[in-house]
Amino acid sequence: MSNQPITKLKDGLISATIWKNQTENGKDHYSVTFSRSYLKNDEWREAFSFSGSELLRLARLSQAAYDEIERQKQQSASLADAA
Repeated sequence: MSNQPITKLKDGLISATIWKNQTENGKDHYSVTFSRSYLKNDEWREAFSFSGSELLRLARLSQAAYDEIERQKQQSASLADAA
């Protein structure tokens, strides 16, 4: 399992973090975590719930994450074909 994300996409205080792992048979598997940063008592924290007014931004980040994963898959396939 990967310890570092492959990329992090942001829209204001909302983030989509993309992770790449491999299954037992060696195939790539991608997952995404979404979070929202907020400041409490001069300390930055993360939450994993979103208000209704944040849903459109979350949806746009979700689309951007999907596009990035597809780009990563195509890049991996190109590298495999070149090998």
